[in-house]
Amino acid sequence: MNSKRVGPAVHRIWLLMHYDYKRNTDIELLPPNQLMALEHIMIHPDCTQQDVADALHQTPAAIAQSMKKLCSAGLVERSACPGNLRANRLRVTEKGRMNAESSLSMFEAEERKLLNGFTPEEESQLWSYIGRMLDNLRDPATVSLGNRELAMLVMEPHDCKSVSESSN
Repeated sequence: MNSKRVGPAVHRIWLLMHYDYKRNTDIELLPPNQLMALEHIMIHPDCTQQDVADALHQTPAAIAQSMKKLCSAGLVERSACPGNLRANRLRVTEKGRMNAESSLSMFEAEERKLLNGFTPEEESQLWSYIGRMLDNLRDPATVSLGNRELAMLVMEPHDCKSVSESSN
């Protein structure tokens, strides 16, 4: 078996991409779920929080938290839906549009940098390997979770005793 470890390498790639991003822009780096929400709202102006939750496979509560942060940062504005005052229509502000476009452009540049020197065949092979790794980790308990819910699940404290007992 190869002594090189995939997990730490993938984590380091993620950290280096984010470090490069922060070093090269004045715009605050948004968490991926907020950036994806901004992108969805840009493509679908006047969508509802429920629309965003459905499109991103996130819980309505998770999207509500993201919208609260995006609104307080001045990146998204809400307005009541005509005929349904409990629902909010969402629109990206000019500041939000600039942030999203800059962030997406920077992430695309980072991906191009990351894949520099790869042939199209090697890129295809890499994506095939990544897909297989994700399939190998597929679990019924996590398959429907978005990245935010998965990250929250990972961060939850657990009882080591009950984990070791359940493996016996």
